[in-house]
Amino acid sequence: MGENPESTDPIVQQLLNDARLISTYSDQAGLSKDQSLHAAIAAAEQLQDKKLWSPEFGVLRTQLNNAMSLVPFSTLVALRNGWRPGAENQRPWFSLLALSVIMMIVAGHLSQVYNEGVNLLAEIKVLSVSHPDRRFGQLSRQLLSARKEIANGTNVADASGGKPLDLQAYFQIYDDLHELDAELFRISNSAKAYSDSATFPIFGMKKSLYLYYSLLKRFNIADSDTIKWLQTQDSAFPTYSNYASSSAALSSSDSFFESFKKYFGGVAPAAQGGGASGVQNSDDSSCPQRAGFEQALDSQLKFIDGSMKYPPFASVVKEYFYANIYNNCYEYINFGPYNTPSMDYLQASVNDLVTPYAMWILPGLYGAIGALIFHLRMILDPLIPNPSRSRIAHRVVLGALSGMVLAWFWVPETRFGAELTGIGFSLFALCFIFGFSLDIFFAMLDKFVKISVAAVGQLGADQVKTN
Repeated sequence: MGENPESTDPIVQQLLNDARLISTYSDQAGLSKDQSLHAAIAAAEQLQDKKLWSPEFGVLRTQLNNAMSLVPFSTLVALRNGWRPGAENQRPWFSLLALSVIMMIVAGHLSQVYNEGVNLLAEIKVLSVSHPDRRFGQLSRQLLSARKEIANGTNVADASGGKPLDLQAYFQIYDDLHELDAELFRISNSAKAYSDSATFPIFGMKKSLYLYYSLLKRFNIADSDTIKWLQTQDSAFPTYSNYASSSAALSSSDSFFESFKKYFGGVAPAAQGGGASGVQNSDDSSCPQRAGFEQALDSQLKFIDGSMKYPPFASVVKEYFYANIYNNCYEYINFGPYNTPSMDYLQASVNDLVTPYAMWILPGLYGAIGALIFHLRMILDPLIPNPSRSRIAHRVVLGALSGMVLAWFWVPETRFGAELTGIGFSLFALCFIFGFSLDIFFAMLDKFVKISVAAVGQLGADQVKTN
C-alpha cells in the first residue's frame, strides 16, 4: 500500500527503509530463517497513521534487530548509499591485487635475506668457538718448524719404515692450515656479500644511491664518508664513475640535461698498466704481496738490530715474515697470522644488518600483507560491500604497526644486541595473523594495559607499606 512521505515521521520512514533493505539483502544472502521480518514490514505499511509507538512498529523494530544480528552495520550503511550485492565492477581493484602480489614477492625475498643472515651468524658463532685467529698463528708457526726440520735433514723414519714422521706432521699441519684458511676466506666473503645484499635488497637500490651520491659530489656538497663510499664503488659502476670523479665545472652553454648525458654517458677510461695503475711493481711478478711489505720489514729489522740490539731475534722475525709471504704467494693461503678476519667484528657486522629485518622490516611487511589479504577476501565476496581505498590504507598501516609492536613485545632485548637467531617464522606468522585480524592485536594491547595497571597499582601499594 502506498504512503505519503510528507505525513510520515522521518524516523519511522528510516526504520521502514532499513527494514526493506535488510529484508531484501537477507533473502539474497540466504540469511532469512522465516518471513517474520516481511510480515512485520507489511503490517507497518498498512497503517494509515504511522507512529513510532504503534504496536506494529514495536514488532518491526524487534524483527529488524534480530535480522541485524546477522548483518554488519557497515553493510547497512552501504545499502543506504545505493550498494547492491553483486553489482560492483571488480576492475578498479586489480591495482590492489597487483600490490598484494608485489608485496608478497618482496616479503619472500627479504625473508630469504634475513634467513641468510641468521645462518651466517650461526656459522660465525660456531667458528669463533675454536678461536681461529689464534689457531691460525699456531699452525703457521708449526708449519715453519716442520719445514725447518725437513730442510735440516732431521728425518726420523717410523717403525714400519714408511714416510718420515716430520714429513707426515708437515702435511697434516699443511692440510689443517689450508682448511682453516679456506673456511675463514669463505666466511669473510660471505659476510662481505651479505653486507651488500642486506643493505641493498631491492634491485636498483645501490645504483640509485650511487647516482644520488654522485650528484652530491658533482656539486661539491658531499661529505667525506660519501666520497669514500663512491671511491669503493667506482669499479662496480664504470659507466657512471666518470661523472662521479670528474672535477671539471659544468659548461654554462650546456643545459643540465645535456651535462647529465655528457657525464653519465661516457665510459671511464681503462686503468693503465705499470705504475700508473697504482699497483707497485715487484721483482717477482708472481708475488705482489712481497713488495708491499718488504719496506716495512726493513724498518722493523733495523729497529730490532740497531735499537734493541737483538740480532738473533731479527733473523727470526725475517724468517717468519718470508715464511708467511711464501704461504700467501706459492701455497695459495689467503691470510696470515696478523690479518685473519676477526670473528667478533664479523658477528657484530652481520648482527647489525639482521636487526632491522627482525625488529621492524619483516614484521611490518607481514602485518601489512595480512591486512591486504583481509580486504582481498572481502572483495571476493559479492555479498559484502567493497571497502573504500582510505579504509584499506588505514587497515594496512595498522597491520604493519601491529606486526612491529608484536616484534617489540616478542624480543624486547634485541635492541641491546642480544640473541637474534631465536626470531623465526613463528614471529612472522603471528605478525601476519595480527595484520589479518586486528581484533587480536587490540585484545593483546588491552590485556597488556590491564597487566600494567595492576603492576603499577601493586608497586604503589608496596611503597605505601614500606613507608
